[in-house]
Amino acid sequence: MNNEHNKLNEIITHIDSFQFTDAIKEAGNRIRQQQIENSKKETPKEFINEKFGGLDYVDDEYMEMMANEQIPGWSWEINGCLPIPNNDGKIIGFTLWGTLTCFHEGLLRKISGEGGKYWTLSKESGTPINFGNDFKSESTNALKKAIQRTLNICADVYRKDKFFLIEEIDKYRQYLDKNVIDFLDRELHKISVGDVNMQRDMYASLLKRIKSKVNINKETKNDEKDEASR
Repeated sequence: MNNEHNKLNEIITHIDSFQFTDAIKEAGNRIRQQQIENSKKETPKEFINEKFGGLDYVDDEYMEMMANEQIPGWSWEINGCLPIPNNDGKIIGFTLWGTLTCFHEGLLRKISGEGGKYWTLSKESGTPINFGNDFKSESTNALKKAIQRTLNICADVYRKDKFFLIEEIDKYRQYLDKNVIDFLDRELHKISVGDVNMQRDMYASLLKRIKSKVNINKETKNDEKDEASR
């Protein structure tokens, strides 16, 4: 009798497991379909603003509105924050990360988001200006990334920025030495085959590094010209 009871339990468990797996697959398919549909929608122009340097960004108001509509009951938590040191060990900025938790089509999802900033330092004291505001704004940026990754909204804005950044990077090639160009090509390849959701930020970071190398090259060449004219 016990053996028959155990076998019946095994059969019921197997059926429940099979149905549960199918339910997860169906929910995953619904999420992917929603993401595809979201990616085709144009972001309302009244929620798009332009950052210094030509990059567009979407207001957090719109991002949170879409999250409330499609994943109601979501929550956001900052998980950590680390300083960014320069070569001398001096702290020049910070990076932070957090987790968006939500039920999406019946599935519990935890999606990460990152933010970070190089500080504007006071000329007199050398200390950061507006650290509190910087931390708050980067926490918001990290949340926006997590929402964008979860729902794939505002793809028209952030996909466009990616190509803008690549074009900007290519404009600086003529000022670079061969070894720097080789480094640039390796970095571009790594980004292109990496996480799609991280590409925009990684291209922006690479552009900053290339700009700094160009400025150093220009200063060196100007110094050489001054020496030659003496």
